[in-house]
Amino acid sequence: MDFFHIDEANDGHTAIVEIKNKKTPYGKKSPYDLVLCDLNMPTISGLDVLKIIKKDSSFTAMPFIMITGLMDKENLLEAVRLGVSDYVAKPFEEADLLSKIDKVLL
Repeated sequence: MDFFHIDEANDGHTAIVEIKNKKTPYGKKSPYDLVLCDLNMPTISGLDVLKIIKKDSSFTAMPFIMITGLMDKENLLEAVRLGVSDYVAKPFEEADLLSKIDKVLL
């Protein structure tokens, strides 16, 4: 699996700004092929990032994997309701993450 361009955000607010300001390449459905987002982030939680991004029709098709150390059922159900593509529990093995990425990109 090759990754050509990766953007990072240190907090939820920055992630939203980066995603919304990124230009969608010609022929693509969304500006990013995939978003990996931690559930617990400063300023805005990963659930709120997911909620804000998925409200915009430009991003509904964009795969979104939530990364979490909190495996509570309430947060996972909310993420599913909001349109998360999958989730990975910390700590995780590289192979597990790559498997989830492959699954949502196919």
